[in-house]
Amino acid sequence: MESSSHDAGVLKEKYKKRLLELDGVIGIGVGSREISEKKLRIPTIVVMVVDEKTKKKLQDGDAIPKSIEGIPVEIQVTGVIRALGEK
Repeated sequence: MESSSHDAGVLKEKYKKRLLELDGVIGIGVGSREISEKKLRIPTIVVMVVDEKTKKKLQDGDAIPKSIEGIPVEIQVTGVIRALGEK
């Protein structure tokens, strides 16, 4: 069965609290990943972290799985995210 962005969104909400409790995780979203050999885009759950060190720690420690219920998970380094106008 092919997954959809709706499935990814539902799973993001289901696992958001647990993922956001991990040190260095600052956001969770839904994105897409291209499968180059097929020129297809598949939905992914995106976990945003503060820096490369955190990304490596979370990947090496298996705190963030490679997929959640069949939806791939991608860890992206975004740095600290602040609302516009916030100092």
